[in-house]
Amino acid sequence: MIKRSLPLLLLLAWAPAALAFPPCPGGDVHLSPLGSPPDDVAFWLQAEYVMWGKPDIIEELRIPYDPKSKCKDRLPVPDANISDGTIELSPSYADLGGFGIISLPELPVVAHDQLHLQYMLDFTVDNAFLANTGDWIDLAQLQFAHDRKRTGKLSAVYRVRKIQRGKGLATIEVIESRADIGPPFTKPPLSDHVVAEIPLLGEDGKTAIALRWTQFAQNPIETGFQAGLEPLTMMEYNIDSVLEVLGPANDVLYSIALPRQWADQLSMGLLDYNVPNVKGYDPEFRLVVDDTQLSAAEVMKP
Repeated sequence: MIKRSLPLLLLLAWAPAALAFPPCPGGDVHLSPLGSPPDDVAFWLQAEYVMWGKPDIIEELRIPYDPKSKCKDRLPVPDANISDGTIELSPSYADLGGFGIISLPELPVVAHDQLHLQYMLDFTVDNAFLANTGDWIDLAQLQFAHDRKRTGKLSAVYRVRKIQRGKGLATIEVIESRADIGPPFTKPPLSDHVVAEIPLLGEDGKTAIALRWTQFAQNPIETGFQAGLEPLTMMEYNIDSVLEVLGPANDVLYSIALPRQWADQLSMGLLDYNVPNVKGYDPEFRLVVDDTQLSAAEVMKP
C-alpha cells in the first residue's frame, strides 16, 4: 500500500481502473491499482499505483496501457509557478501538478533471506528547450526509507529534473537529498546536490536515462505485533541497497551504497516546476517523457 507523504483519500479518489501512466511493466514486475487483490507472483515483485493531483493534469497522463505501444507522459505547463526546488528529505509538490505514485514492495517484511533483487526505471526525455533560463520541471522521484524506524520518515530522495541552464543549454539533472549514510545516524542531512547531469543535445530528438537500484535482504529478526486478540510474529529483514544512475550509453554516471535502506516509492509526472513567466510557452507545449519501463528481477549476488 502507499505508505507515506500524501493523503490516502485523495489518492484513492484518483486511482485509475487501468494502468493510465508510465512506466510500462517489464521483466517480472507486476503493477496493480491500489487495493487490488495480490497477483500470483512473489510479494517482492508486486507494486501498487495511484494518481494524485489536479484533475486536468491527471487527464493528460491517462494514456491506456498497450503492450504494443510505447509508454508516454506529456507534461504541460498549466500556469506560472515559482518554486525554489528544495527537497531536503521533505519533497514539495506543485499545487497545479499531477503525477502517478508507485508504492514499491516493502522488502523488510516481504523479502526472504539472501534475496537479491534489482529494479530499473528507464525512460527518455525530449530535447526541446524550455522557454527561459532557470525554468525547470521535476518529472520523476525515487525515495528510500530506513529498514528500521528512525527519526525522520525518509532516508534518501532522488529527483529527476529537466532544467534550462542557458540559451541552448537544456539538461537532465538527478538531485540527491539523503540522511547520514550509516549508524549511528547522528550527522545532519546532506543539502540537496546534483549527482548526475546529462546535456540535451539539440532541440530535436530525445535522451535516455535510467535509475537502477539493487537490494539485498539478510539477517532476519523476529518481531511481534497484535492482530485483534492474537499476538503474531513475523520476520523483518535488514535491507542494503545500491543506487545507480545510468546515462544514454547505459554508462554509470553515479553510484552509491545505501546500507539499511530500501526503495519504497516511485513517482512520475508533473511533480514540481519553476516557470515564473508562462508567456514563453505555447498552450500546446508538452514536455514528453517516453519509452518508460519499470522492470524487476531476482539477480545473483556478486
